[in-house]
Amino acid sequence: MGAFKFKKFYEKMVELFDKEPTILEIMTDTDLHTYINGHLPPKDKVSFSTFEKWKAPNNSKSIEMIEGVSLEEAKAFRDTLAFSRVCQKLSLYKEMKDPNNKMAYKQQWIMERKFNDLKANPVLQLNSNPVFKIEAGNAEERALLDNLYNGEDSAEDIDYEEIEKKRLDR
Repeated sequence: MGAFKFKKFYEKMVELFDKEPTILEIMTDTDLHTYINGHLPPKDKVSFSTFEKWKAPNNSKSIEMIEGVSLEEAKAFRDTLAFSRVCQKLSLYKEMKDPNNKMAYKQQWIMERKFNDLKANPVLQLNSNPVFKIEAGNAEERALLDNLYNGEDSAEDIDYEEIEKKRLDR
């Protein structure tokens, strides 16, 4: 049963790609799944979670685990999806680079959000334990810093007088 559903889904996917190649250029995986399912009879439709499992190799529900589906068919399915992503990138890139296109920033924005490998401004990760380097200006300061680094207490107590806070009237 699983092999039959997969083959029907894949056949419809290839048929739609051949008939309307522009769908490769604009659809997300969710859109693609919905579009293909919309062209299948109810008994041949697959859930989105099944579609996601088919896309990912090496899991208990991947295509390779379905009896009656060859490794070549599984590879062809994933290659078709990969090809669709490349077509999307190429289409957006061509539109973005067109000198007459007044919406180039829109294509760039779409590319940055749709394709993680094209993000222009990655989030900066900071070390949670920052390191500070303090340098001494002379030998006396160097000795003081060495004592502080090594945990030696060379500080001297001095007499001081605490000053009371006074409020000034305006």
